[in-house]
Amino acid sequence: MANKKVVSVLSTAAIGTLIATAVGSTVFAAVDGLVVKNAAGSYLNYDLDALKASVVNDALGQAGAELYKDFDAARTAGSIVSYHDNKVGFVDAAAVQKAALDAALAGTNFALDTFTESSTETVLPATVYQATVTNGKVVAGAEVKPTTSVTSALAVQSVSAINTNSQSVALDSATNVQANATFSVVLGTEVDPATVASANIKLYSISATTGAATQVGLTGIGLDTNDTTNKTIVARPATYLTKATKYKLVITTGLKDKAGNALAANKEVSFTTDSSSVIVAANGITTTDTGLAVTTALTNSNVPANDLQVNDYMTVTYDTTLDASTVNNSNVRVKDLTLGTYIVYTPSVIGGNAIRLTWTAALTTGHQYQVEINNVKTAIGDPVANNVIKFVANDTALTLNALTAKDLGDDLTLAATRLYPKTASGMYGTTYKQGVGFVLTLNGKADPATVIDSNIYLTQKDKTEKIPVTISYNKDEGNANSVIRITPAADLTEATNYTLHIGTGVKTIAGTAVATEITQNFKTADLTAPQILGVDGIDTVQSGVANKIVIHFSEAVASATNADAFQALVANITGAAIGNTNPISITDLTTNVDGDAAGILNRTELSTDGKDLTLTVTPTVTNRAYRIRIAARNTTTAAAYITDANNTTAGATLNTSIPSTYDVVFTTAKDNVKPAVTAVTKTSLAGTAVTSGVTNLANNQVLVFKVGKQLDATMANAAGTQAVPAANAKLVNLTTGAQLTLNAAGLTLVGQNPAGVTYSTLTLTLPGAAITEGKYELTLTGLKDTNGNVQDGTYTFDFTVDTTVSAVLDTNTATQSYVYTAVSADGILDGVGDTKALITNQVGVLVNSPIYVKFNEVLTGLDATSVVLTKDSDGTVVEGAVVVDADGQGVKFTPAANLANNTAYKLTIKKSVVKDNVGNPLTDDINVRFKTVAATTVPTVTYSVKTYTAVDDNSVNRDTAITLTFNGVAAAAAGVSGTYTLTEDTDNNGVFGNAGDAVITVKPVLSTDSKSVVLYPDTALAASTNYQLTVNNTLTVDGVQLNTNALAVTTQTFKTNALTDATSTVGVQSAKYDSTNKTLVVTFDRPVDAGTAGLLANYTITGGNLVIVGANGIVSGNTVTFVVDTTNSVIVPNVTTIAAKAAALYQTSGGTSACGTGAAVVK
Repeated sequence: MANKKVVSVLSTAAIGTLIATAVGSTVFAAVDGLVVKNAAGSYLNYDLDALKASVVNDALGQAGAELYKDFDAARTAGSIVSYHDNKVGFVDAAAVQKAALDAALAGTNFALDTFTESSTETVLPATVYQATVTNGKVVAGAEVKPTTSVTSALAVQSVSAINTNSQSVALDSATNVQANATFSVVLGTEVDPATVASANIKLYSISATTGAATQVGLTGIGLDTNDTTNKTIVARPATYLTKATKYKLVITTGLKDKAGNALAANKEVSFTTDSSSVIVAANGITTTDTGLAVTTALTNSNVPANDLQVNDYMTVTYDTTLDASTVNNSNVRVKDLTLGTYIVYTPSVIGGNAIRLTWTAALTTGHQYQVEINNVKTAIGDPVANNVIKFVANDTALTLNALTAKDLGDDLTLAATRLYPKTASGMYGTTYKQGVGFVLTLNGKADPATVIDSNIYLTQKDKTEKIPVTISYNKDEGNANSVIRITPAADLTEATNYTLHIGTGVKTIAGTAVATEITQNFKTADLTAPQILGVDGIDTVQSGVANKIVIHFSEAVASATNADAFQALVANITGAAIGNTNPISITDLTTNVDGDAAGILNRTELSTDGKDLTLTVTPTVTNRAYRIRIAARNTTTAAAYITDANNTTAGATLNTSIPSTYDVVFTTAKDNVKPAVTAVTKTSLAGTAVTSGVTNLANNQVLVFKVGKQLDATMANAAGTQAVPAANAKLVNLTTGAQLTLNAAGLTLVGQNPAGVTYSTLTLTLPGAAITEGKYELTLTGLKDTNGNVQDGTYTFDFTVDTTVSAVLDTNTATQSYVYTAVSADGILDGVGDTKALITNQVGVLVNSPIYVKFNEVLTGLDATSVVLTKDSDGTVVEGAVVVDADGQGVKFTPAANLANNTAYKLTIKKSVVKDNVGNPLTDDINVRFKTVAATTVPTVTYSVKTYTAVDDNSVNRDTAITLTFNGVAAAAAGVSGTYTLTEDTDNNGVFGNAGDAVITVKPVLSTDSKSVVLYPDTALAASTNYQLTVNNTLTVDGVQLNTNALAVTTQTFKTNALTDATSTVGVQSAKYDSTNKTLVVTFDRPVDAGTAGLLANYTITGGNLVIVGANGIVSGNTVTFVVDTTNSVIVPNVTTIAAKAAALYQTSGGTSACGTGAAVVK
């Protein structure tokens, strides 16, 4: 028992006992502190001497116990990490625990100081601080350093072989290791399981002759499941070792602890196997049912039920022939470990190498037996390895027979029952309760080594942190069963769910584990009455608004009528007078009648954790005192009071009401809120909301202005008939600048204070026709509420009265909108005699038609950005001119070019820009759609007049020809001189048609395809003179008269230049021979004289002679065409160049300036 006490003293569950034991003693002279990792993750070192004094103070109930209480809370929430030794430094607490347990199991005394001073299990946690008491609180003081340097290398404490008789042999040159032994390696700290592998644990056989090492396979390498500290590694040879052979076991530096520390160097140990005979590896131990002739290998040390009867037997087979004379009841014995007596059986040798044990009486189910084999020899006299074979007759997994509370009045199987949570016995309500604890009964004997706190433990429900407990177990107490007692080291937390765990580490004597973890959930009772910790929200209560008052309780509360249903409390609170059905009242202290202010209570809510009760109140009076009374249990409130949510346990009921009635008094704030307009609606308070700047109001519109406070009697009354004084309201027509008289001629502004609310309304009514269209502004100033608070500043509201909705007039083309669909007989689209049509959705609109839109009222913002013509199919913008009527009611869009035929267009008047005269924007864009006339040929004429290349004034040469190009085939009249009129502006004033203006005849030359004509004036044109060419508009192109084109294509005006005889320096520009037509065309840089240019004698020709047909060439402007006489043997191909002779060939008709003499190559 003394050893068990040592283990208990050193467990975290009873660390307080350790300190208490140390008071007044020097037994822990070397250990001077305990390091705890608290719930916050900090490491604090508690001085042991200071803890001794603090424990004494705590026991005497006097000041100075803060250090112990903080230590106790810290180690409960966290864990003890290390002991501080004044010589070594920080020693691993887990190592201390294991050493103490080992000493207890070995029956030796454990000296803590001796262990810590010699320990290599030193650890250095994260920074450690000295626990110091300051101002009644424990805080982190100075950093604590280890006394000596701390080694971080992993260390091997022992390496052993375990023989078949459970003998442990230290592998340090040992010579008595059996061939079937297993290996055990103990390390100094917890091992990283990821490094426990064949790469780091190796076995070699050593040659007796050469000393060479050959690796031998190991299997089963892993952590020993019986060592909860995870410091022991086990392994076994893959096959039996060779007898009388030397081996070496190597642990490499690849092995690491949980902190990542490795061995400083490989650990190597040598040993030699002995020559003893051993049990064979395969089916070495079997049991046989003789009745069924079935043999079963012994597994998990459990003999099945059908192998326990009379004449059934166990067979142990060795690897060597045995000396049968040594197999007898003296050397081979069977002991019933359950009863402590040896049983009778019949031994024999089978097959020379097997011992058979035949049962002469049936074995007892559930009993543990032990076969002891000693002093048996082989046939040649060598020893047989001593063996101890333990087994259980028909062993089964442990199950839970019963689990009760220490106090049998607490039935843990009842979900609603609360377990008494205190470790000390005492009164609970009116019932005496034993201290908290559990009695666990299993269906069979448990191995005491497995009945430990790592296998049987307590946690809060759904949490993993173990709660320190003391476990008491006497395997002989319950006959065939195991009775285990579990006692928490400290009081359990009230009103908390817990789980008791019986893990699979609990095993039978034969080693059969609990099949699956056994758990039992329970809940502790709540012994503490709730307290009111405080009340929030009572300092800022306002009248007329919802206020939240929150009552904070120390724990979850409920209604006494239903302790588990938190929200049942809410339903029982009305605020009326306190009675059997209502635990909370609200009273107006002006009248002081309990519960008379219940009407201000709007809502009651309880937080999800049951600790915060929120009352929502809306007082209606300012500067008024109220009281909230919370009742305790008494004769008045026997059934309705505030209680906690957990107040019962088996056999007892406890009154956990708040200790006494609790009053909360609050006063509503004085009203200092100033009135202000908060909303504006149409027609009534429930109407459509509007804001300042609203437009398109009717002239009889009603606007309602909501004011956040009730106004005084000069501005509002209950009936809504009080006119707002003129000093406080003004209405101005911003369009005209005139101020209107309110409350006259049907224009009224009246105030109302509706009953039962805290606001007022001001209603503005417009009288109808007396209100003209325009923009208005209402101004309110000096509004005063019933408490004398006056409005801040000035309130203004703008609105626009407009009874006319902007629209397009499109019913009469004479006075309203139109487009053209046909042109008059004169062919000119000028509005005279032309056909107009309504614009909307019109078809057959002329491609050159303007679009005119008339509106029903004056609009502003009409311009090229707001009036846009687009192609309806793809939105392509059409260029054009926008002209607005002087009165602003019409706009004309004229395309810059003809529109496409048979195409839909859309003219858009944009609402974003265009407004009416009072500033109202269009409600939507105005879109006018129409479609142009189907495609026909619209005749066009393109004029081309050649200019002198040496003159840069775009003037027309006086004696040049004019080329007209048509867009189709012109009629024959295009080749008639009378179709054209060339008029000279004789007085050169730019005006044609004067009496003195001369008409010059032109000679037309029509092209072969009739698509162009060249006009040659009959006389030279005057220098620097304006001319106008007019084409008869009846000329047709592709059968269509030119007058159908409204773009005036029949007239072209030009001016001749002043340089009629400029010097020519180039002369002939080119010469081209046409072999088909036998012509040579000579081109000059400008027109030449017909008289001199046609004479071949006026040219200089190189490379050959030129013979022409006729006397002269044909002169036309700046070209001369010679017809070559191809009958002559000397023909033009021999000619290489041609040029005008100096002073022989002249520029222009009748001119005197010689042509240039530049030569051109004949091509």
